[in-house]
Amino acid sequence: MLQSIVGILGGPRLTVEPSIPPNVNCRILPYAKAYHIKVAKGEYMIFQYLQIGRYACWFSQYFLKYRRQLYCKMHSDDVEFHCLLDGEAMYKLSQEGKWFLTSAGTNNVIVNPAPFTITSFTSLQMSTFDIHVTPEHFKTLAKTYPVFKELYDQMLLGKTSTLFPEKQQNNLNFSLQVNAVLRQMEAISSNLNESMINLEKQLDDIIASFAKHAGSIENQHIVPQAMMDKMMDVKQYISKNVLSRNAVAEAQKEFSISAALLNKNFKTVYKMTPREFLLKEKIREIKCFMKDNPTEKLINISMAGGFKDPKHANEKFKQLEGVSIRQYREILKDKLNNKEDHLEMD
Repeated sequence: MLQSIVGILGGPRLTVEPSIPPNVNCRILPYAKAYHIKVAKGEYMIFQYLQIGRYACWFSQYFLKYRRQLYCKMHSDDVEFHCLLDGEAMYKLSQEGKWFLTSAGTNNVIVNPAPFTITSFTSLQMSTFDIHVTPEHFKTLAKTYPVFKELYDQMLLGKTSTLFPEKQQNNLNFSLQVNAVLRQMEAISSNLNESMINLEKQLDDIIASFAKHAGSIENQHIVPQAMMDKMMDVKQYISKNVLSRNAVAEAQKEFSISAALLNKNFKTVYKMTPREFLLKEKIREIKCFMKDNPTEKLINISMAGGFKDPKHANEKFKQLEGVSIRQYREILKDKLNNKEDHLEMD
């Protein structure tokens, strides 16, 4: 991380600093090494690193106020298992290169990562989880999982290569597995060795999931650029009208597109239907509300996401997050109490 060169495209180079600024409200992994980059006033990139057995894990969170284009120059011999958890961005490998869209649910395995990349943030908040393995470890994985063999050969040739082609990389969804790992990383107990052993097993499972899905994805139709632009507009419209019960239907009318055509193209681009995306946004609203109001009643928490029925809200929340609203609220309360205890000790 400290050897990377990051800057605003056409602007100044940015500095990597240790620690997490106290004014940034982000997920914190207690045992991880933390770094941050101040992009501008109130805008930060937060990076947390934790070595778990054979795996070097990086959890990155981006908090921006404006859509920015940043460049990064770096060199890494590691093989990267990349998971984009939240947000959306465009990226390319050179000034003249082609733009690629990445959004929540984008996953891939990358060997010989490009030494120069440009990222155009199309959402103001984004988070990623990357699992790095050494070339020696990846050689072992290639023997265990033959689907990695061709990628391993590309690594030996020094070529930048990925396991999944661009149009396939969004068809995987490891968010539940990754979020389970993050929750455990947040709650590492005093029995550090046992926690690390359990975490390494979970990471083994994620690697196995990548291998399992490799080569098993059906081809999809190609979305024309004009339609992709429209899908991005629809996505933004739904996000802004997340509390509306008819946000998807309203988007269809706003952008003059049939339900069938919208579903087909939206799912191709974002690997979920518009209604699935709307639900995800509702759950995000609930989580944001609870962070600011951890002691609020369930009925009010549900309404923050546009749900009238707390039971229905809880069912959908657990479906996406793996825990109930009540359980998530208790986790937030515990974090708040621990923070207050630390302040009293100080």
